[in-house]
Amino acid sequence: MDMIVCQNKNAGAIPGNWEQCAKDSGLDTTKIKTCYEGDEGKALLKTSTEASAKVGARGSPTIFLNDKSYSGGRTSNDFLRAVCNAISGTKPEACASIPAPKIVNAIIIKRQEMRR
Repeated sequence: MDMIVCQNKNAGAIPGNWEQCAKDSGLDTTKIKTCYEGDEGKALLKTSTEASAKVGARGSPTIFLNDKSYSGGRTSNDFLRAVCNAISGTKPEACASIPAPKIVNAIIIKRQEMRR
């Protein structure tokens, strides 16, 4: 995950920044390179591409909860709240301590066209 966070700091540099981010994250760049250049890496990419196409994933991350596309907030608390709400039955202890979402009061002003 540290490598992905590192790469996302400069998403425009992907995939060229993988090696430095892997090193910075303490990962073995030789093993990573062997995987992605070899048959195993190609097979994993093919499987991932097919699975993405099957569910209609068009971006990253594409998240599903209980086989339904998740389109809620992207903060850790938003996602944790959605996961907890999707669990039926006894919920894990972590679900009890999620801060409530901030409530924002807003007034929406809409211009109406005058009819003649």
